[in-house]
Amino acid sequence: MGKTWDKRMKKTNQNIILNFLAVLVTISAFLLCFYYDDEKTDDIKIEQIEPAEVKNELGLTKKQLKYAKKLSHAPTYDYQNLLYLMNKCRKIEKKFYANFRLFIQNHKNLKNLKKTLKELKEEKGFFKKYIKRTKQYYSRSAPSRKRDSLRYYFRVLEDNIDELKKMIERFNLHVKIQIKNHNKNS
Repeated sequence: MGKTWDKRMKKTNQNIILNFLAVLVTISAFLLCFYYDDEKTDDIKIEQIEPAEVKNELGLTKKQLKYAKKLSHAPTYDYQNLLYLMNKCRKIEKKFYANFRLFIQNHKNLKNLKKTLKELKEEKGFFKKYIKRTKQYYSRSAPSRKRDSLRYYFRVLEDNIDELKKMIERFNLHVKIQIKNHNKNS
């Protein structure tokens, strides 16, 4: 047992010494590296390297500037009026179907329906021109989300126009029926 014990102790002592030397060498190399870098940087003049691509004040490359110029020519559309008209149609439909008899008795409602229909048709023309410009703007086709949203808004716009036309026809039909009934009773 004595010989194996001595061998283990000798081996352990060697490992401890080797580990200590490895840590000492690593720390000294680390410190020398920083010390050496500090001495070198004091003597060396630092030169500025120019980038390969020319950049402007904002830090954009030529390719980014070209894309930004293209974006500045992109067609725009103010959706506020369209959304306002869609909301107005929704309110009119709600009143119309909530109490039809009360709605028909007020002739201002017919004028309001016709005015809203005219506004929607004008907005449809503006929106159609915007869609056409958007198709011309994109070299291939518009991004799928944008294309789908444009189709959706156009479809909703057409549906609102159709619904208003039906409401006006129903309003006029009711007035004609009342006139016939009045003439028969007289």
